[in-house]
Amino acid sequence: MLALNSFANHAQAAAAYTWVKTTKSAAQLLEGPDMCAGIKLNPATWAGYTSVAVGPCTSKTTGPPVYIEQDLVDLIFVNGADAYLADEANKLEKIDPTAGSSNGYRDFTAEKEVGTGNKYAYMQTGGFYGVDPASSGGYVGTANYIVTDGTITTATNDFYLAQTVGDARVTRDQSTDGAPNGPWAVCISPVTSGGACGAARSFKEGTYKFSVYGYTSGTSYALPTFGSTTATEFGVRMKLKLVGATGAIDLHFNNDPALTLAKLGSTSVTSFSVTSGEGTIEFAFQSDYNIGDVPTSGTSGNVPTPTATKKVKIRASKVTGDPTSVYVDFLFIASDFAAAGKYFIYDPTLTTKILGVTSAATKPAITAVATALVGAAAVATMF
Repeated sequence: MLALNSFANHAQAAAAYTWVKTTKSAAQLLEGPDMCAGIKLNPATWAGYTSVAVGPCTSKTTGPPVYIEQDLVDLIFVNGADAYLADEANKLEKIDPTAGSSNGYRDFTAEKEVGTGNKYAYMQTGGFYGVDPASSGGYVGTANYIVTDGTITTATNDFYLAQTVGDARVTRDQSTDGAPNGPWAVCISPVTSGGACGAARSFKEGTYKFSVYGYTSGTSYALPTFGSTTATEFGVRMKLKLVGATGAIDLHFNNDPALTLAKLGSTSVTSFSVTSGEGTIEFAFQSDYNIGDVPTSGTSGNVPTPTATKKVKIRASKVTGDPTSVYVDFLFIASDFAAAGKYFIYDPTLTTKILGVTSAATKPAITAVATALVGAAAVATMF
């Protein structure tokens, strides 16, 4: 059984963050990861509201010495998933966060219980994108969960969001910056051939789970064009930053040692392997996402069953001038988002495989780093 501490500030390598962690004995730490997830309690910027950090902990630390910071950057539209990274000036349109101090929402708590004895911590962040989302834009959020006790079995997740720019933040659980609407229960399982939400999924104690979700909005919303071509993909760009790491780190993709970030180009990312001084982590993830229509009324309840399950395309690229960060683009079929009022939910089941561990003492750190990469969308966070 895992016990969970409340969010509390700790002055160390990650002093800007406030951390929640699972607590294990020294013996248990030799058998698996202990992990911290962090948020900034008093954000002053958009990045502050949407940043989530994840990293490995031990029973003797109150925060991770090495962690991954994930930031929502832009909504994006692209002209050709296999071409835009080589010509972003002409094949990529970025939709920035909506300006204004009222934009940006965060919900979090160190402990929620489902049924009897099944507990988790969660952090959800999000906000509006576009100059005037009431005219044309959208809302995007991320949801991060740590299963802290028992097993949670569900075919849906609850999400919080805003429906109108300027909606006031609310107090919910441990947050005073909560999104005003929700919970909305959204199907996260693949849709069946009969059009129903699929089978429930199980998440065991210790699992770190990640989602990206959002919807299109605006009375004048339309897909952008690139010359005479309508955008082929709609997506979300995130920046992932590795903080606190030392020493050389080797990364390759798709089980190909020659396929490094420098050579990746527009190749679709399906897995990666990263080697550090402690050993090697192999990582793979599935690509399903759901799409559907947003509710036409109400402020909470059940979101309509998805209209389809599709396959995401994932691309990774360098961040100019920042060797410790990468951009990760999650791309969805743009024609499914040709109108306002369409939602998406990308909620992958991710797997890890740990190789090359040199001793029991190094196993927790490697496993926890792998788990952290799961929560940060698991692509190209080594440079």
